[in-house]
Amino acid sequence: MTVQEMIEKLEELGIVYVDDEGLQLSNVSDVTFINNNTGKKFKFTVDSDGELRSTELPGLTLAQRIQALAGTQFPMNTATQIRGFVSKLFASENSTSPVLTSDLKNDSDRIKIGAVYGPLTTDTKFGCSHGYIELENTSDKDFPLEGCYIHYLHPNSTNPSKLDCEHLALSGILPKGGTYLIRCKQYADPKTDADVFINVDSFDIE
Repeated sequence: MTVQEMIEKLEELGIVYVDDEGLQLSNVSDVTFINNNTGKKFKFTVDSDGELRSTELPGLTLAQRIQALAGTQFPMNTATQIRGFVSKLFASENSTSPVLTSDLKNDSDRIKIGAVYGPLTTDTKFGCSHGYIELENTSDKDFPLEGCYIHYLHPNSTNPSKLDCEHLALSGILPKGGTYLIRCKQYADPKTDADVFINVDSFDIE
């Protein structure tokens, strides 16, 4: 389905409309669609430029994933001792006891955010062409990112006092001892802006 076909369908359902200012969301708090072929969920919003945007939602929330483990042999609870929530969750979901052992000691929760660049809204000069988030794998094993998400908040396009939550689905491999770069919004063009000394021209996902 093309973007135009999607917009026409949303208009037909009364979810969006077009006025003199362009594409607008109707008076609804949440617009979520489920792809019947894949089962994936998508949330639709209209940004400040009047562009229709869709964001894939995680299949299960963290609360639902934890609850699903309650009746299993490896539930998550306050007695677990592995360092870091992510390692506890993955261990339990892979039918491994989330209690620290010598086998797991060196592999526990070694994925971290190594660096973030996001200028203030009041900034007028930018030393970096884009915002970015850099993930770092400090373990000695490759880490598959399929099924992992970066969850972030940003001001609502029509009501800046409210915050919207977005979910960026990651893919690929975060190699052992390596990094994974998520390129974000562009703030300056290095070809025309003399203040830019870092050009984020290579990245893993954006």
